[in-house]
Amino acid sequence: MADKHPASAGTSPDAPLTSSAPLTAPPLAAPPPSSPSADAPSAARARSPVRWLIPLVLFVLIIGGIAWIVQNMPTWRGRTPPAAAPAAPKGPELLVRFVHPFDRERHAHVAVWEDFEKLQKPETKERPRLYAREFERGAEGRYYFPFYVTEQGCEVGVSSISCDCAELHVAAVPAAEWEPFANSIKKNPEATPVENPAWTWQPLTKSENQGVALPPGRAILRVVWVNRRAAGDNLNLATTVWARSGSQSQYFQLRIDAVSTHPLRTKRDRANVGFLGPGGVVKARFLLWSPTRDHVKFTLDDRSNDKLFKIDVQQRDPDACAELQAQLRRDDIMTVVRAAWDVTVTIHENKDGAQLDQGYFVRAIGYELQDAADEIPPLVITGVVRSDDIAVGAEEDQGKINLKFDARQGTTKRILVMTNRNIELDPQDVRVQPAAIRVKLTEKPAAGAAASAGKRKWELEVHVPPNLLFGTIAEESAVTLRTKGKSPRSIRIPLTGHAVQR
Repeated sequence: MADKHPASAGTSPDAPLTSSAPLTAPPLAAPPPSSPSADAPSAARARSPVRWLIPLVLFVLIIGGIAWIVQNMPTWRGRTPPAAAPAAPKGPELLVRFVHPFDRERHAHVAVWEDFEKLQKPETKERPRLYAREFERGAEGRYYFPFYVTEQGCEVGVSSISCDCAELHVAAVPAAEWEPFANSIKKNPEATPVENPAWTWQPLTKSENQGVALPPGRAILRVVWVNRRAAGDNLNLATTVWARSGSQSQYFQLRIDAVSTHPLRTKRDRANVGFLGPGGVVKARFLLWSPTRDHVKFTLDDRSNDKLFKIDVQQRDPDACAELQAQLRRDDIMTVVRAAWDVTVTIHENKDGAQLDQGYFVRAIGYELQDAADEIPPLVITGVVRSDDIAVGAEEDQGKINLKFDARQGTTKRILVMTNRNIELDPQDVRVQPAAIRVKLTEKPAAGAAASAGKRKWELEVHVPPNLLFGTIAEESAVTLRTKGKSPRSIRIPLTGHAVQR
């Protein structure tokens, strides 16, 4: 019977097979109304795969679609684009390239006066210390900076020159001549390279707009100067060079380390020989060298023409000069020793009837060198000639008159001079330098221990007028006393100290 279908299908007879059946399954033929169809159960079984296959396919398609939308469509939060890989730095091509070392601390290509490879210390990674070449005042100096010019050529000019003593020129040079010239600077930097007279040197003046057009290839920049500085001063040779091609401009710093000097130098120009007693002999030693000349004709002379001072000069051989240069550099004195001399001055307290003044002495040993641009400071020898017969001041005075006073007010100071009974000082023969200082010597009665010891007592009064001395009192300032008798002797008493300006 039609209303007695078996219930083995597990669904209500009035329910559809699946909710998706109308989308994918075709309609089935209705059975005859008089009797139930014998094929109904087999048809239900035939449609069973559709019940799970179609939903599975749809599910896969829906999930895939959602995933594609999430990956490719913008969201309300916005997406952060991945960081781009950093590109390699690409600066502009150098229009010119200098071959000299570049000092990163000073941001400049620097002149090298010595073998640069020997100066470097790769094992310690220390920055090599460059020698500043020494020039006498009035001497001409020159230096060359070879460089390459870019393939398209460029214009070269100068935007700054630190010293008006310098002139700059530039020349384009064929490669066959440029290469040996540049190599000679590298291999023998101490020597001045030889120019080809055929090269055309064009001047470079300070200007941001006007320069010299250079073709592709090689060129040389020449710096020439005349030293006008005092000995010890830095020549301050620095310049800024620009290179330009079209709208592209580049700037390059160049530095030349140089210093002004005397033709003769000494590490120590003063020597104190200490105390010199009766009949005593002492020696003062000095070391001289020339950083600018291989041969120097000079003499040393005691300016007082005193036979009590004997001067001996011995020249060192080349090996000793090289050793001295190495030692000076170890002592942090960057110099070149082209010639050197050992100077020994022997001082006699008395000789051949002559006798040194008693007390503190200062003796200058001067140079005689005709072709020196400036007078070279003398060698100075100091010491004290002592005698048991005469004593100046207290022990702490060390034989000097020490002054410290207000320059506007001046000062007066008194010290005692003690002599043996048989020594008489001359109050009328008292000299002083500066002459405007007033001095007075008076004998006073000896008392106590001095009288018992047979001593004579003298009072020396020194009066400095107001506004006479200012600052440190000059070394040559002194009071000189004189003894009476057949063999008079001078006693030199230095004036030291400071006149304060308030």
